[in-house]
Amino acid sequence: MLELKDFYFVRHGETDSKIERRGMGQQDIPLNTRGIEQAHMASRILEKESIELVCFSPLQRWE
Repeated sequence: MLELKDFYFVRHGETDSKIERRGMGQQDIPLNTRGIEQAHMASRILEKESIELVCFSPLQRWE
């Protein structure tokens, strides 16, 4: 029987380009102050979970 596992999908935090509604595709745009706060909040929420694998983008939006 197949064992079901939880799956968490977290997008990067806010960038200035997102606020300005500019699509940037795969450009390496840094998080703004709010985006950094969002990333830290996601970290605090997920640190209590037993996560076996993390897949992420190499872009710097992951502070």
